[in-house]
Amino acid sequence: MKYPWFLIFLTYACANPIPPTGGPKDLDPPVLINTIPDNKTLNFNGSQITLEFDEYIKEENLLTQLMITPSLRGIYEYRVNKNRIVLSFEEPFDSATTYTLNFREGIKDITEGNVPPNLKFVFSTGNFLDSASVQGVVRSLMTKELLEDITVSLYNDPDTITIFDGPPRYSTITNEQGEFSIENIKNSNYSIFSLDDKNRNLKLESRSEGYGFLDHSLTINDSLTGLEFYIFNLDTRPIVLQSSRPSGNNYQLKFNKSLTHYQLLMEDKSLISNLLENNKILLIYYNESVTDSLGLHFIVKDSLQQTLDSLVYVKFEESTKKPDKFIANLAPKNGPTNKSFRASINFNKPIVSVNYDSIYFQFDSLYSLPVNDSMISTNYSNDEYIISLDFDDIFKEDSIHNNWSIPFKFIISKGSFLSIENDSISAIKREYSFKNPKDFGIIRGTIATNYSSFTIQLVDKNFAVIEEITLNSPDVLSYEFRHITPGSYSIRVLIDENNNGAWDPGNIKLKELPEKIVVFFHPNVNSQQINLRANWEQSGLELKF
Repeated sequence: MKYPWFLIFLTYACANPIPPTGGPKDLDPPVLINTIPDNKTLNFNGSQITLEFDEYIKEENLLTQLMITPSLRGIYEYRVNKNRIVLSFEEPFDSATTYTLNFREGIKDITEGNVPPNLKFVFSTGNFLDSASVQGVVRSLMTKELLEDITVSLYNDPDTITIFDGPPRYSTITNEQGEFSIENIKNSNYSIFSLDDKNRNLKLESRSEGYGFLDHSLTINDSLTGLEFYIFNLDTRPIVLQSSRPSGNNYQLKFNKSLTHYQLLMEDKSLISNLLENNKILLIYYNESVTDSLGLHFIVKDSLQQTLDSLVYVKFEESTKKPDKFIANLAPKNGPTNKSFRASINFNKPIVSVNYDSIYFQFDSLYSLPVNDSMISTNYSNDEYIISLDFDDIFKEDSIHNNWSIPFKFIISKGSFLSIENDSISAIKREYSFKNPKDFGIIRGTIATNYSSFTIQLVDKNFAVIEEITLNSPDVLSYEFRHITPGSYSIRVLIDENNNGAWDPGNIKLKELPEKIVVFFHPNVNSQQINLRANWEQSGLELKF
């Protein structure tokens, strides 16, 4: 049978209601007018929940937006029909348990997408509602900024399920102000974590997700408020040796994560090595005295001080593969610099020889200042060299060259550095001038603290470190940053609480918190900021911690 075209049109129009055009904009959110069962019902043993509103609704990302606590054992389905949503649950609920369904922004009206504020549904499978709660905020550890959309989770303590391997008992997500609240919690002991859960699987993937935690369990039997979490990123995976193989004439060990320290032992052999590719590859260079396969004992560590202590058998093989190109990077680049001069040269291969006569500062055609070994320091692998000197001390009696207006060159001549593979460096030349004090500013202040070891960092508005000062004496009561480019700044202090000479990031697996970090003079933390102008001094800024 053929149907008239107007009948087809009318059928389509009825099946797809379209909001009327014209008239005032709909600003009112849907209002919940009925639920089956009743909200806050007791002794519920059903498998369906229905919510009815005063207008047509739609769901939007409901599977992401709807937070159900405690976590369900099974899955659920839902369907939306006009002004109703029906949720059907596959598995029975736990006995004597209070459940909370927080819809957040998963339900909206179909006209303007208005969201019912604080839409929640609560029921109990027992004869009372659990009433304990926990509230707090989540901040960035490094900036102290409040963080939105961070998952905060409670796990039974003790329990075999942790943030690494299973869903939490209760969870919620922080709002725009970084605040969180979990309600209707059963009285018990819990471990609590915060997680930047990018893949929404409620498990910590520390390689890419930030996290925070408390170093103790919580006894929750009432309303617990004022908790603060600090999110930071640190790869907690154990160190794994992924491969061990020849690489040209050399031999490489490849690991799953960056290393901070290593040690190599092979009988009485002297091995030259360095770390490459973000410190994940340990390259051991050809040693002609190793003529057969020999056991290599290696000990490697990461930033959590996790250790891998193992043995591999290494054999160097002849290869026609050309060695990698020899690369050197010198920083800083051309431009103004401080009279307390510091430069770094990073190589992709260890250095075995340095010709200091070919490294010098050229001030004019008549005067040059050669670099000597007292001005240079190097690292464990001999692939990073630091040149540091104070021109004020060197030119104390030389008013001609101790002048901010005179440009100078830093020259590293060809062949100055020789690598383990007999590469010689190409010539590098940088042109600098001393910073004119009139073009820059000074930030200084006092220190009031009982800590004896800490680092004071001057950071810009994006929290990039501009300069830092490390102090290891309780007698130092002031700080100063000179020759600072005009702009807006904050000050961050990393506190070495255990006085081991470094700021420690803690260990979530051992529930060891990171050492303290304090941020001063930042609008997102304390409504202040250091605004520095040229030829200006910001003084009297007290750091009290």
